[in-house]
Amino acid sequence: NVIGVVGGMDIPLINANIAGYIAGAKYVNPNVDVRHSYVGDWGDPARGKELALAQFDQGVDIIWGAAGLSGLGVIEAAVEADRYVIGADSDQGHVAPAHVLTNGMKYVNNTVIHAVTSVLYGQFQPGIIALGVSEGALGYSDSLVPVDIQAAVNQLAARIANGELTPPETIDAVDAWLAEHR
Repeated sequence: NVIGVVGGMDIPLINANIAGYIAGAKYVNPNVDVRHSYVGDWGDPARGKELALAQFDQGVDIIWGAAGLSGLGVIEAAVEADRYVIGADSDQGHVAPAHVLTNGMKYVNNTVIHAVTSVLYGQFQPGIIALGVSEGALGYSDSLVPVDIQAAVNQLAARIANGELTPPETIDAVDAWLAEHR
């Protein structure tokens, strides 16, 4: 009932990811305690490990390392503490196969296909384009996730993809979001 996140930087993008993580965890388990901390750098695995070990010492069972290269330190801490970690951006299961529970995946291949298709069909619009679950740009690896949990996650992902659920974008908005979606 205690999970954590080690973020790379205290910036809106990471905070939106942490908000979604907290909201999702509390959506399925209202009693979960979610801890979070920030490395302050994308490239400091030693600090990532230090923060992860501190969270493990506080009773955290699973930590998501949303910290770029600093997340490798989170994985090292999980191995050292014999706990689980959630990797970020790509499948990091090969780094510590018995400790990487899953990975928050960015499917860059699908974003490229989306961009090329929009050009081919004359629909390209310059600027920032946010792609997510519904466009196949975000997901998770099944790694060590039990099949029943995958089914539950996939149902929630389908609700996000069809617009029924929109995760909160700030940590401060999580409680209000939960009150609205319970």
